[in-house]
Formats: sequence, structure tokens, C-alpha cells
Amino acid sequence: MKSYRLILLTAFSGKKKILSDTIKSLINQLDKNDIWIVVLDNQPIEVYDFLQKKYKQLKFLHHNGKKGAGICRNKGLDFIINNIKGKFLLLPFDGDDRLTNKGVKLIKKKMQKSKYKIVSFGHNKIWPDGTKRMISYCGLFDLQALLKNYITPCGSTVLKIHNAKILKNFKFGSRFRANDVLFFLQAVNFFNKFECCSEILLNYRIKNKNSLSAKKYKMIFYKFMAFKDFGLKNYTSFCYVIRYIIIGLRRHLLKHPI
Repeated sequence: MKSYRLILLTAFSGKKKILSDTIKSLINQLDKNDIWIVVLDNQPIEVYDFLQKKYKQLKFLHHNGKKGAGICRNKGLDFIINNIKGKFLLLPFDGDDRLTNKGVKLIKKKMQKSKYKIVSFGHNKIWPDGTKRMISYCGLFDLQALLKNYITPCGSTVLKIHNAKILKNFKFGSRFRANDVLFFLQAVNFFNKFECCSEILLNYRIKNKNSLSAKKYKMIFYKFMAFKDFGLKNYTSFCYVIRYIIIGLRRHLLKHPI
């Protein structure tokens, strides 16, 4: 059976060197039919011409307007809907993260065998001081599990798409950090179930020294707003967030497994 092509989708607003290093670390894993769509958030696209000319798998898009990773990713989705034919695998991927050395092979092998349209892989969280923590899940989950529990895709979830038009049902939120949550809530609602794979797909770099810093606490608010965007009422969203907080505290403070 012919392997699925992989489409990476990245919104980027950081320094040129960060994106260049990420691309150079991963590009050789891609097959010739794979595509990496990078949507530049209010950055001159000409700065990256040398990369697009050197690597045929790269496609740079330019967004000029209200800033936000979600807005840029939605522009990338629109490009895919209008230009990509046939079946493919979709991985929304941050420009400052790193796939493991065999990440692309892992994605294609697992997704080829899986009967589910969504697979969430494990990932490493790496703090500035070098501290590393492996986050992995096992088993199958549905929408209720994604709503209630401390399950966050964190850029390591892949969608199996047979027709790009399906992506019209999914959009990233326009808020800064509610992007992934809203997108995957919609995807899981559409496909009904998602599978978790314990194998590590990427290294996710934490910019804060303390994972429970004030900035991290904002994730509670972002998750609540994602629920709201998804259409849940205030009371229901609040109940889900309280459960999310409790499970998160058990995980971080008591080292309790998910």
C-alpha cells in the first residue's frame, strides 16, 4: 500500500535563525512528496527565499494583518483545502520544536497501521536548565476525555485526511494559546475517537524555568476560552476546567500519572 504523504503546518513569528535551524534539522527526513507549509506572521517572505529555493518541500505563505498563530494556521489550512489533492497526514508543528531523529518514519508507520483518523504521540518537555520530562499517553480517548482530563495534544497529534475538504470543519482559535485545543476538540468531535501512542515524536522546549509559573497558569484560562469557542456554556466549561486543574496538580505536585 502506498504511504501517506506528510504535510507539516507551521505558523512562525520568531527569529529567522530559529526557524532555519528547525528546518535544517528536519528537512532531510521528508520524502520528496511531503510538504512543509510555513505561514510567516507579519514577516517579509523574501528573507526565506534561500530556504524555499534550496528545499523543494517548503512552501512559504505570508500573513499580513492581525497577529496570531491561530490566524496563520487557518490561512495554511485554507491553502491545503484549495491546493492539496488525495490523502495525506497533517501535523501542526511549532517552528521552535524538534521532531525526533526518526519522527517522520514513526508518523507514517503508525498512521499507516492505525484505523483511527487521529493519533496523539508522546513528547519530551525540556526546560532551559536541561531538565527533561517524558509525556506519553496510552489507549483510546473520545471527546469527553479530551474535555475533562489533562490531555493536551501539544503539537504531537497527527490527523489522517482522505479529502482536504474535511478541513473546512476544523479551525484554530484566534487567541494566542487556545489554538491547538479548539482545533483538536473539533477534530475529535468529527472523527469520534482518537488513539494515543506512547512513542515519543518531538522535543517540546519550555521557555519558562518553572512549569507552574504565572505564565503557565494562564493555560487554565486559555483552555476555558477554548471550551467557550467550542460552544460549551460557562458552567460546563468551568466544571471541566476545575477537573483539569485538579488532575494537573496531581500530575505536577504529587507526580501522579495521568
